[in-house]
Amino acid sequence: MVPLVSMAFRNLLRNRRRTVITVLGISIGLGLCQMVYNLNLGNYNTMLDKGIRGMSGHVVVQHEQWLTNPDVENVVEGSTAILDRLRSDNPDALVTRRIMAGGLVTSPTNSVAAAVMGVDPDPESQLNRAASRMVEGEWLKEGDQRGLVLGDTLAERLGVGVKSRIVVMAPDPNDPTESTSLLFRVRGTFHSGIEVIDNFSVMVSVPAAQALLQGEDAAHQIAVVYETDEPSAAGLERAKALDLGGAVALSWQEALPDLQTFIEVDTRTNELFFFVLGFIVILGVINTMLMSVLERVREFGVMMAVGMQPGSLAALVLIEGTLLGFAAAVLGTVLGTAFTYPLATSGLDFSQEMGETMMVEGVAMDSLMFAQYAPERMVLYATVAMVMTILASAWPAWRVTRMQPIEAIKHS
Repeated sequence: MVPLVSMAFRNLLRNRRRTVITVLGISIGLGLCQMVYNLNLGNYNTMLDKGIRGMSGHVVVQHEQWLTNPDVENVVEGSTAILDRLRSDNPDALVTRRIMAGGLVTSPTNSVAAAVMGVDPDPESQLNRAASRMVEGEWLKEGDQRGLVLGDTLAERLGVGVKSRIVVMAPDPNDPTESTSLLFRVRGTFHSGIEVIDNFSVMVSVPAAQALLQGEDAAHQIAVVYETDEPSAAGLERAKALDLGGAVALSWQEALPDLQTFIEVDTRTNELFFFVLGFIVILGVINTMLMSVLERVREFGVMMAVGMQPGSLAALVLIEGTLLGFAAAVLGTVLGTAFTYPLATSGLDFSQEMGETMMVEGVAMDSLMFAQYAPERMVLYATVAMVMTILASAWPAWRVTRMQPIEAIKHS
């Protein structure tokens, strides 16, 4: 085997230009595949993190019909008791309630139909995108039932600022023919970068928003958010063991099915692209190895005439393919690591194409996208590239075994 490896190495060096071009072609394709996957992985993880933290939680308790019919009437009653129990069961997690209602927001100068979101101020200060992007005033305080924050664009339309008074009018939950009015004072304005939120959204505390709902101590969601996804399964089982009345406990995969489906479909599309690229690479390797074999027909004939077995010659060709694949896998991984580095540290800015944010399945994605290294997948792609290169050498190797020594020596 050692003499065959040495001979295969010398054969590859006999035509350095072709060998270098082949290795570079495979390596660049492999490096680009690794870079694209790393960028997609970073986007997927960011999307999931924002979706889980801002829209559902790793575990979420909500009305059994909320997923298919997010109507204001589909509430979870007794939300405080459920909240306290979930906090007790998950001391290291953030547990918060959310209310999604609507109404007419009125100032002395204008009126705008807007979404009214009820939040628990303390936990939401670590989860809500708006809380980290206050441009004036401050975020809501715990126990403040008359405070309100709103998008900066909506504030301009209403002609209000910090300490201004705002009235929220909505149908009376106990009598739809009547309306209820709630007076709030603006505590601050935010710029989330999401046009629909900045233009049409106000946020108040959960107790204040409960005046817009039917039911005792009602909320639409109670979300449990962990640092990582690892405790989710155990947390879900604990939540399901509680007496939730007409509510259900769901995992984030069940609560965000559209987001999960989007990621799965996008991943499959990328894998199809990688497969096509790999097939093109295989054709190139087959062409290279076949040319190498055809150039050495007489040489192979002489080697068989002096006693070398056809199987050994086929092994020689396969070893040449293996050496090519190994060199390409190593160089391709180095290139993939290098291509990914600026995307992982500085990011890829799409602000010129998509503005400040882009909505994907209801999740606001920043225009600056960061890659994330996936060592296991990079090694997998490198291994696949090497195996594909070896397989591409199989046909030329089989051709060698069909040669007849006399005919091969006569070949010109």
